[in-house]
Amino acid sequence: MRIFILVLLSLFCLPHSTAQNKSEIVEKNPRIERVINSQWTFNYFPDANSDKGYEAPDLDDSRWPAVSIPHTWSTFETTGEIHPFIKSTSEKDNPYWWNGWGWYRKRFTVNSSYSDRKVFIEFEGVQKYCKVWINGKYLGDHKGGYGSFDFDITDLIIEGKENVLAVAVNNSQNDKFRIPPMMTGKFNIYGGIYRNVTLVMKDKLYIRCRVLPLMKEVHS
Repeated sequence: MRIFILVLLSLFCLPHSTAQNKSEIVEKNPRIERVINSQWTFNYFPDANSDKGYEAPDLDDSRWPAVSIPHTWSTFETTGEIHPFIKSTSEKDNPYWWNGWGWYRKRFTVNSSYSDRKVFIEFEGVQKYCKVWINGKYLGDHKGGYGSFDFDITDLIIEGKENVLAVAVNNSQNDKFRIPPMMTGKFNIYGGIYRNVTLVMKDKLYIRCRVLPLMKEVHS
């Protein structure tokens, strides 16, 4: 009987220090997320070839309009026209707002206390094709407006100082980028960063999971 009681005590009365250490490990290693939807600058350039040159960190964008994410340039605030895309679903009729590039720029800092972490920039949705830079360094591109994506920027950010994120977005429906468009009815493609952008700090050792998008772009 005495042996049985000792076994129970050993199971339920764990040393206080052991439980405390487990709790500290959880507290020291969270996934830290920071939504950076405010204080962006934006400009639209109708030239189909103007997809580069505005990613430079020292570019003076002080006169660019300030916007917040989610954002689209296909509205009155940018075009000066009342719902211009209702008039026509064809980019051939008015290529100005279709074939050009919308440029987004965001300044942010990462505290040096996170130097032991991996840093990512996550996009929940950009319509419809985009290229991404951090501090003038090209990260890559993404095709399709309905899937989330991210980039590892750990080795490219400057801790404790200002970093510049630049995103060039194009919403052309033609086959320029070989992205199948939505052709059902009068579905209009509103170009822009239309979902959250999040700065994420993770542990150096982490599990990567990918959630499939709910919507898929299909061929007509």
